[in-house]
Amino acid sequence: MIDNQDGTWTLTPNADFNGQLQLSYEISDGTATITSAVDVVVLCLMSLLPFFADNKANRKNKPF
Repeated sequence: MIDNQDGTWTLTPNADFNGQLQLSYEISDGTATITSAVDVVVLCLMSLLPFFADNKANRKNKPF
């Protein structure tokens, strides 16, 4: 997790990661603390794309 210093955070999973992450966090004002959690589902769409060894999909106007 990276704090973007603008009120947002960035999470970059490992390459080709597919699955569920559970993140927990605490918010405190120095007196009271709140703990919460969130579930994040990560789908790596690149790993779901078909692989063409001969890349015939890019041959314009030719059957494959």
